[in-house]
Amino acid sequence: MSQTMELCPGIDEMLGNALYSNRNACSIMDAYGIVPYFLPKTNATLRAKGVPSWKLMLYGLMDDPQSWLEHYHMRSISECVNSMMKRRMPAKIRKKLPQRKRTEETLKINMHNLRQYNYLTHTNPELIRDYREIHSE
Repeated sequence: MSQTMELCPGIDEMLGNALYSNRNACSIMDAYGIVPYFLPKTNATLRAKGVPSWKLMLYGLMDDPQSWLEHYHMRSISECVNSMMKRRMPAKIRKKLPQRKRTEETLKINMHNLRQYNYLTHTNPELIRDYREIHSE
């Protein structure tokens, strides 16, 4: 978690499936001031056992499930992007040097974004704004 905080210092929420849904993970999130959104296991109880964020997370799901699931399903969106990229570009990163690995990763992401932009121009062109309009506002 400390490495994640170094790479993403502005993180305020952590999303995870039932694998991460335990009090230990919630207490680690507490230590870093992060709000957990872990989908609870079917046998989860409301007993906090000294971890207040566990109870807050579960009550958040019970009190306003739509809002809670809206946060949680941001994970689904990122998983979808990862899946799309793996299906379209299944080859693993071949570069060895860290700088070149980052370059190859960035190129893959840019290719994905360009493909999505192209789909959008054909399916919903009214959603696309000219970047010159954005900068002139």
